[in-house]
Amino acid sequence: MLDAFEPDLDQLVAANREQLIPIAQQVAKTESWSLSLRCAVIDCSSGLPKVHNSSVGGIGSFIRTSTVIDHPLMEHFLALVNSQGVDAALDAMANDLGESDEFNTLYDAYLEERQQGQLMWGAGDATEFVMKSQDCFQDREMACIAVFPSEPQPELYTFALPLFFFGL
Repeated sequence: MLDAFEPDLDQLVAANREQLIPIAQQVAKTESWSLSLRCAVIDCSSGLPKVHNSSVGGIGSFIRTSTVIDHPLMEHFLALVNSQGVDAALDAMANDLGESDEFNTLYDAYLEERQQGQLMWGAGDATEFVMKSQDCFQDREMACIAVFPSEPQPELYTFALPLFFFGL
């Protein structure tokens, strides 16, 4: 699915290159990987792109993490929402009597989390990004996240930009 957005990512990076340079410079000056390593978040979820300079360990300040959307039942539900809509997905999950109680508990937790703001990824995704940032650092790349508007939740894409792209 990333391939469908690749041209948009290229354009997004090109359009925001100046805001990304200081972050890349910080990454280039860093001698060893740690959770304080800088990474870029390009948030397009509310219209105009906004570039955020974050530490890998502080990414939760920009990307809200859910404790339940990694669960297989919630993943199934969200896939149904994307293909059939919210009402049909809720009906389908309610009719799965073998797992409806567990889903209801997860869905209630999901709704509580959503009240605090838009959820964007699960804890597994956040952990994967931290591990990816280690690989990026070893390859002299800056770890990045792009956030695009989508329903029922924004689409996140992680990618790396080589430091040589910034002349570093």
